[in-house]
Order: sequence, then structure tokens, then C-alpha cells
Amino acid sequence: MATPASLFRSRVTDPELHPAADLSRPDEQVSPIPLMAPPNVRSGPLPIEMEARVPPSGVVVIAGLQQLWVGKNYAGLTVTLWIHLTSIHILLADEVIKTVSSRVTTADLERLSLRGVRAGRPDPAGPTLPNSRCNGGPTPVEIERTANRDGIVVVRGQELALGTGVAGTRVTLRFDVGLIHASAGNMLLKTLPNPFPINECQDIRGARPATTALPIAPPAGPQSVQRRVAKDGVVMVAGQRLRVGRTHAGTIVTVVVEDHHFRVLDGIRELSLHARTTTKPIRNFNAHRPRKR
Repeated sequence: MATPASLFRSRVTDPELHPAADLSRPDEQVSPIPLMAPPNVRSGPLPIEMEARVPPSGVVVIAGLQQLWVGKNYAGLTVTLWIHLTSIHILLADEVIKTVSSRVTTADLERLSLRGVRAGRPDPAGPTLPNSRCNGGPTPVEIERTANRDGIVVVRGQELALGTGVAGTRVTLRFDVGLIHASAGNMLLKTLPNPFPINECQDIRGARPATTALPIAPPAGPQSVQRRVAKDGVVMVAGQRLRVGRTHAGTIVTVVVEDHHFRVLDGIRELSLHARTTTKPIRNFNAHRPRKR
């Protein structure tokens, strides 16, 4: 009686069990069964980024989908909006200043992607508010104020004298370590000592991180002084008498001190030109008030 083991033959030792294709092509290797690639799993939409200019109201609207309160302190600045399904980051100079919950949908992101926005970076770090303390050192902040008629700006009870030439001008005050830089437009007006600790500067009303470079100081030019014309029509500068005229008695004029001349101005109108005959230093720069009798 045959045992069960005798009914089985090895494919290795018995050549009759090899397929015909293998016998006709002994040198051909049998290719393994190709593996099917796993189906592509579609991931969620990628984040996007877009630029937006903060209006005077401080509210930025994302294509009619969601309103973002950025703050009136950032009015006029251009911020970057990092938009995803879960959160929206508001960045200024690559620093997150605010994070809010997102209400946009996948369809909204796809529609925004067709409007020329760019692909977003990896999820930025947590929000860094303007009044936060950075381990890498304090960040300069700036505020905007209008100088009064005397050219003075008051910040937290401190009077910062900028000069009568900037009276009524909207100036930007940049608070740095130990210094305050006053500028208007692209012109640096004055640099003053900073009476506030740098950590307290970030809590001043209207303070925002300084994002622009400090304007270059203007080149040194001629000095100018102010004088009140006396009754006889004469003003005194550096020990030299300058006759302006009795018709200008009581008027406060500006005297431009050049190397070889004195120019007397009433506003932008030139009243007289005098040759400079003295080399004495100038001690008084402001006009004297008339004496009361």
C-alpha cells in the first residue's frame, strides 16, 4: 500500500513538473508578480498666503469670507495672511502678530487658489503679540503723534521738544534702547534720550513693532536762529547788528547763519542779506520775548 508521502514529488528533483516555457527557455528568469501601487490618498488642501493692506478701520476682509480685526495701530501697513482650514495667522515682517480661528472651507481655499495667491509656508509658530518680551532682545517700537503749536509731543506725561519747525506735523517716534528717533516721511528730524524703559515702550498707546529702516540723517547745513525785530528795525546775531527795517518791528524772523553771510527770512520770504563780519560763537538761538513795562 502506497503511503501518502510517495504520492508527492519534488519540483526541484523531477524535471517533468517544470512548465514548458521554462524548458524551452532555460536562461530566462521568471519575473515576479508585479505589485500594484497603493491608491493615491488625497490629502487635505494646503495652506495659502496672501498680502493685504490694513485699512484705517483696522479690519481686513478675506474675499468676503471672513473679517479679521488687525487693529488701527497697523493701518496703512501690508500684512501677510496665512490661511488654512483650522486657523489664520496674521504676519508682519515674518512675525505672527495675531492668530484667529478659520471659518473658510475646502471650497473657499480652492477658489482663493485661483486668484493668484501663493502656497503657504509650514504652520508658523504661536502668536507673538507686540507687547511680548523676546528672548533675543527688545524690539524697537514706533508710534505716531502730532506735534502741537510749540513743536512738542507729549507721551505718557513726558514732553518731547522737537522744535517749532514741526508744529502741526504728524511725526513717527521710534523708541529704541536709550534713544527716541523722530521722523516725518523719509526725513529724520531729531534724536532724543529715551526716558522710558524699553519694556514699557511696548505698552504705549498705539505702539507697533518698527518694520522700516531708520531714515538717514540729513547732511549738516547752516545754522538758523530766531530773533524779534526791535523798534529800530535791528536784530543782533553773534554780536553783529543786522538792519532789517522798522516796518518789521515786533516780527519774529529767522536768520540763516552761513559762512560769509546772514540771511534774514520771514517765513520763506527773504528780507535782507548781510555780509558776515564776526566770528563770535552763537549763544542764543531763540527769540526773546518783549519786556513788560
